[in-house]
Amino acid sequence: MLELLSWQRPEDDFIKLDIESSSLGNPGRAGFEGLIHHREGLFVVGFTGFAGFGCKLLPELMALKKHGLLLAWERGYRRILCDSDSMDAIWLVTAGIDYEFHKFGALLVDIRDLLKRDWLVKLHHTYL
Repeated sequence: MLELLSWQRPEDDFIKLDIESSSLGNPGRAGFEGLIHHREGLFVVGFTGFAGFGCKLLPELMALKKHGLLLAWERGYRRILCDSDSMDAIWLVTAGIDYEFHKFGALLVDIRDLLKRDWLVKLHHTYL
């Protein structure tokens, strides 16, 4: 069965944050990219970054926090739909677990604190 994938318009008054990460090996050299666009699909801003040497999860979390959510907040957006193809990243951020001993615990706590701000952020898993 062939399934066509296409960009999905966010709900009214939402902007879209799409994040992606990759690593050359697992672990390996890792990086991330993302973009923010309006409901109509108009490009607002994009970003890329190098996450060092590690697994694919670290750059996905870095893209979510440092470049995605913080960038959206600084630009005044308060209703965000964030698409990520990393179910692990979404689960770790949204699960009510203690991160004290997780290797990315500090980053996960920072993301959870960002999500507690006065805004609405919806995390959505995309299937690629």
